[in-house]
Amino acid sequence: MRSRLAVNGHVVALLILGAAHLGAQTVCDDDGRRPAPQPGFGLLQCVGGACDIYGGTPSAPEHRFTVEPRVWRIAHPGPADGVLEEGDQLVAVDGAPITTRRAGQRLAQLSAQTPLTLTVRRAGLTRSVRLQPAVGCNYPMLVVTETSQLPAELTRPAHARPRGGTTVDAPFELGITLACGDCRWIRRYDGGLEWQTLEVPRVVAITPDGPASRSALAVGDQLLTVDGRVMMSEAGARYLGSLRPGQRVVIGYAHGTEIRTTTLSTGAPRTTR
Repeated sequence: MRSRLAVNGHVVALLILGAAHLGAQTVCDDDGRRPAPQPGFGLLQCVGGACDIYGGTPSAPEHRFTVEPRVWRIAHPGPADGVLEEGDQLVAVDGAPITTRRAGQRLAQLSAQTPLTLTVRRAGLTRSVRLQPAVGCNYPMLVVTETSQLPAELTRPAHARPRGGTTVDAPFELGITLACGDCRWIRRYDGGLEWQTLEVPRVVAITPDGPASRSALAVGDQLLTVDGRVMMSEAGARYLGSLRPGQRVVIGYAHGTEIRTTTLSTGAPRTTR
């Protein structure tokens, strides 16, 4: 069987992965953000207007919208899975119009114990939906565009060539299927390997006879760090590319509201079996 990233929508069958070490000081990205309640979508789009997210202070963040944003990159599984649809337009949050400060504060200051009621516009009709935020690292990004069309780098098909290198096969296997949007292995122009992702990867399946089946990982877990390096950071991406079959590694991950670690050994790519 050829070792590759098998893409089905936003789900990537990753026959590899690296590892990581997490702890009380675990961070999700290079900005130093920690696991926190998330809404389950990874991208907000404002068409025109003056929008900003995660303003305010670290203890009291605020979003600001002067137009009604659209939501994209819904995590499967996740809080918004089956609740929101790609391109839904946010109209109100808990009854407050999305363009008000109250709505921006509510959307930025989520609680894993408090459900969120969103009013959305879909196909010209408005409806109210309810979702339960879940702790994780999938912090939404913001893009402001002049038209309703998303930038090409946010909509390109998974088989398209990423910026900065050429798509290649996995150098090792862990037997994990991940939901992580447009993630892939690439070979950089300097010859080195790197794993790229725009979203925190979430485990959606574990191969019964793969290395991960002998670890503590479970479906729904989010992978955060690799041997102490944040997976979404440049250092983590390059470190993953340096790993080879037979190496013992530690994965740091979020399991519900808990931060855990597990150790496993990388396997050989299926093409070499």
